[in-house]
Amino acid sequence: MVTNVKERQGTGAVVEEELKKIKQTQLTDMAGGIGRALTAAGIMQLIFGVVAIAASGLVGTLFEMVLSVALMAGGAVQIVGAVARNNGGRFVLGVITVLAGALAAAHPIFALAFMGVLIGLYLVASGIARFFGAGRPALTRIGGIIGVILGIVVLAQAGTASAALIGIFVGVSLLIDGIISLSAGSNLRKVAV
Repeated sequence: MVTNVKERQGTGAVVEEELKKIKQTQLTDMAGGIGRALTAAGIMQLIFGVVAIAASGLVGTLFEMVLSVALMAGGAVQIVGAVARNNGGRFVLGVITVLAGALAAAHPIFALAFMGVLIGLYLVASGIARFFGAGRPALTRIGGIIGVILGIVVLAQAGTASAALIGIFVGVSLLIDGIISLSAGSNLRKVAV
């Protein structure tokens, strides 16, 4: 009887060790897969960043057009949802969102200037978050500093922001994110080996 219990405990320890090996293998495989995905995303971000800078006027104009359509579509969805749920506040928000999209479509120069302000604020905020984030690697902190500088430049030019300027900053932001994604992907692939 005592031998039987010891044999069971020994078998349980073996099973437990095998489960740990399986879990470790799965985690290693996952890290490798995520690393490859981040590397692919980084390469795409770099390509799109170069294209955005090369065709900055077109990218800025497309960005403004897509944003205006997205606002109108999002507002329409909010209105439909508000009517279905009898939610007056959501209905008003939907109407305001549709009007903002229509205003951006009707007055692209105003929309570009306003987007310049929003992009500038976004770059400053995301740069600060990247720089001060806990445990951030040096490359991410450098990207944060660059983001803050770009944001300040955009805010200084926001009233006169052109489609080309917005396209350039979208491109530079994509390049920075691409480099960070490549670095993170490389690090995860190293862990997986």
